[in-house]
Amino acid sequence: MMRKVAFLVLPGLEAGLLDVCSALTPLVEPSEGGAFLDLNGCGPEEKLLEQLAAGLQAGGQSQGCLGFGGSRITAIMASRWPNFKPAPPFCLTRSIRGLTISEVKPGQERAFLGHFRIEDFPLLKGPEARRLKRAGVMRIEELQDMSASQLSRLLGRKDLFELERGLNARDDEMILGLYPPERLYYRQNMEYETDDRQRLQQYLKSAAQRLGRLLEERHVSARRLLLRLQTSRGVLEAERLLQNGCTEAGRLDFLLSALLERSGLSEAASGLDICMDALETVHYEQLELFTMQKQVESAWQETVIADSLEKLMARFPAAISRGMELDRREQILAFWDPWRFGPGLPAGQGAEEAKGCGLYEQVLPEPAAEGLVPGRGAACGHQV
Repeated sequence: MMRKVAFLVLPGLEAGLLDVCSALTPLVEPSEGGAFLDLNGCGPEEKLLEQLAAGLQAGGQSQGCLGFGGSRITAIMASRWPNFKPAPPFCLTRSIRGLTISEVKPGQERAFLGHFRIEDFPLLKGPEARRLKRAGVMRIEELQDMSASQLSRLLGRKDLFELERGLNARDDEMILGLYPPERLYYRQNMEYETDDRQRLQQYLKSAAQRLGRLLEERHVSARRLLLRLQTSRGVLEAERLLQNGCTEAGRLDFLLSALLERSGLSEAASGLDICMDALETVHYEQLELFTMQKQVESAWQETVIADSLEKLMARFPAAISRGMELDRREQILAFWDPWRFGPGLPAGQGAEEAKGCGLYEQVLPEPAAEGLVPGRGAACGHQV
């Protein structure tokens, strides 16, 4: 099946206009100045374009531009056709309800791009375009005939992989469904039907790597995963709810493999769709470096302290009194530190020996009986 990428010019990327596109296809990828669409497999093309034009008019946009091409850069340049005079060749144009549709002829993408001027090519920065014009290069077709070393000398940079692919209208990256933001959608249209599990696993692994990068870049976790397989007899679906979410490519690859086995596929598949929704932002907590315990919010500290005191009072009902006396710190600490008072020794004698051994710097004296105030709060557990 011939690949067709669509680019719709959208001023400001208004949410209402993106909703119109999302109603026609799950593969809507917002970009600078517009959105990429993949209408393959969504129904008759003319009917979809009619619905798109009607939706744009209902959203308050009476005029629009849509470009079709075999690659992203070709679709972008086709959508800009009305702004160029004279009109570039190798491009067919029609209009539906104020929506101007420009489609590059199949197999003519490279010649179509070569017609444009240097300054009109979006993959070239402003200083680079000026440098090329000073060198006498005026049109894209002149760059297409240059070698990589010539381009590197003229532009003064070595990372030319993306530029070379754009000049030759080569682009094999799938259009992703990035709208609405709480969902990720991936579609793989296969060249021919296959029931080879190893080949299907390769498709799933490639999808997992790309979706995993998106999850990591966005710092989100997916709570629901859906795998849909297209076969000659219909559509097979397998779904899984993820209690702990999925945030990286390795686990996603494992989950997709498990869903493939669960789907019960017994015949050749012609395509597959992957949907990840219920996306949630991942929040990271930094460990406290000295105690290696997670920092507890102040709202929970009161609960933790009260729970600790209740447990102590239940274990030693006659040994703990409530009050505001800070001298009771040593008595509370004695429950955790047995060495403070030696076994079989009175509290004072054991404390004096501990002080003499240098176990701690200061031992508070035994509190007087009249210092006890029953019924008031005891020494706080957070002093431990």
